[in-house]
Amino acid sequence: MGVGELYETAADASGVKPPRFGIPLWAVYVMGYLGDAARIALRRDTVLSHRSVRLMHIWPTLDHGKAERELGWQPGPVHDSVRRAAQFLAGESTPIATPARKTGSALRMPAARPGLTINMCRMTSR
Repeated sequence: MGVGELYETAADASGVKPPRFGIPLWAVYVMGYLGDAARIALRRDTVLSHRSVRLMHIWPTLDHGKAERELGWQPGPVHDSVRRAAQFLAGESTPIATPARKTGSALRMPAARPGLTINMCRMTSR
């Protein structure tokens, strides 16, 4: 399953439109380095940096052979798992970002819940 198919399946299951277009990886890296520059200039953390871009596009090869051999686990269809995860996440009511102050422009991010993040920005490598 490719990344595009993963996002389309998740979007379909959660009732939102899939991404209309991909962003070239080089452009995302440029945005990451701009985020680094903004972090230095503003002396504040930014959501996007060159390191976060690198982590977003690394998809390690995963092998479930050990779970099958040692635990007797049999995987189900990937599409079903993605649909269940997307439907669960679509039911979450936690806002993505809320204003920190009425007069300020800074955003406060809620505490992250490990394993509950779907990145709906599809990157293309060209």
